[in-house]
Amino acid sequence: MSNITISGARLSEILGINPRYLRELANDEKVKKIGTDVYDLTESIKRYIEYKTSDPKNSDEGTTAVELGDIFGLSERSIRELASKRIVIKIGTGSYDLKESAKNYIEYIKQDKLGEAGQEQLLKKQAERRVAELKLMEAEGKLHKADDIRDFIEDSLIAFRNATRNIPVKVAQALALENNEDRIKAILLSEIDQVLKNLSEYPKELLNGAENS
Repeated sequence: MSNITISGARLSEILGINPRYLRELANDEKVKKIGTDVYDLTESIKRYIEYKTSDPKNSDEGTTAVELGDIFGLSERSIRELASKRIVIKIGTGSYDLKESAKNYIEYIKQDKLGEAGQEQLLKKQAERRVAELKLMEAEGKLHKADDIRDFIEDSLIAFRNATRNIPVKVAQALALENNEDRIKAILLSEIDQVLKNLSEYPKELLNGAENS
């Protein structure tokens, strides 16, 4: 499995230290820097914990939540939460196994980062698949560009306006000869229905998908 890399800012956040101190640790090889502001996550945490636990005051009698939190860069509450998940190992009242807890915490961080990477990869694949589906739908005429739809709507509205404004011109002579109210209504409705029928007819390029489906 390839090493997990992480930025200096993110590693500083995980360790609970400031970026300047992180750079000092890198110079002393107490974390593993592999590029400009790029670190090996697992090895850096391992080295940092080894450095912090080399203090003689940390004996085999166990480590308190406060001390463990200082080593991991976490709050006392976070240590207790990790203990409830058996990530850090409690060996007595307020006492934790430093070695096993450190080993488990390194694995926990590593798996967490792998999980993030896997989720990002999954989202990327889903997005790529969706783009491919949309391109296929467009090629089959089942999907149209927003610009094409907008142009069609604008053209339809203009045509509708012109057609309705032309109705009086077309029927003026016929109406002038009519005295029957029902006949006048029929003539007007006939022209209006024709305008609406023309408006309902989509251009061929927008109908290709429907005809082929």
